[in-house]
Amino acid sequence: MKSSVKKNILGEIRSYTFTCTRAGKCDNTGEKPLNPQVTIKYECPARIVIQLDTIVGYVISKIELVHNHPPNPDDSIFFRCNRAGVRVNKVYNVCTTEHGGPENMTCASKDCRNMVDKLRCIRLGEGDAAAILKYFAKMSTQNYGFYYKVDLVEEGQLDKVFWADGRSREAYKEFGEVISFDTTYLVNK
Repeated sequence: MKSSVKKNILGEIRSYTFTCTRAGKCDNTGEKPLNPQVTIKYECPARIVIQLDTIVGYVISKIELVHNHPPNPDDSIFFRCNRAGVRVNKVYNVCTTEHGGPENMTCASKDCRNMVDKLRCIRLGEGDAAAILKYFAKMSTQNYGFYYKVDLVEEGQLDKVFWADGRSREAYKEFGEVISFDTTYLVNK
């Protein structure tokens, strides 16, 4: 699945589009016309479009679930249900054993963990970022007073997240305080 975001002039997200990885046309006129793309495009129409409605928040404006191509069994390794769940330190230990000890490794275990964390952060639409956006979209349809704003940096990473609902507004009136989470606190410790 691929995703794209459209923003208005102020940088506010106006719509999300989720498409099949086989959507679009194969373009072999780029930098390497002799090496075609590994993923073959079928102009697959399968897509989900979520747009911002000024009254109710995000709503599904278009949904097409039918693909015009057979599923690729090779893609099944990327499904969450087929993940092995092996931790980075276990993979590093196997690599260390294969290379004859840690002295023969070109990187440290911490380097591997940092790289995995960096790659996880870059992929918006998966993991925590997708869960937050999905939850906020659900809450904005169920709760009239629910408001949220998400800022992204250029790599598609979450930068700032703000939300407020009726309960938090009442708590603010009563106590005059705001709860803040520093998501970078444990980075590189």
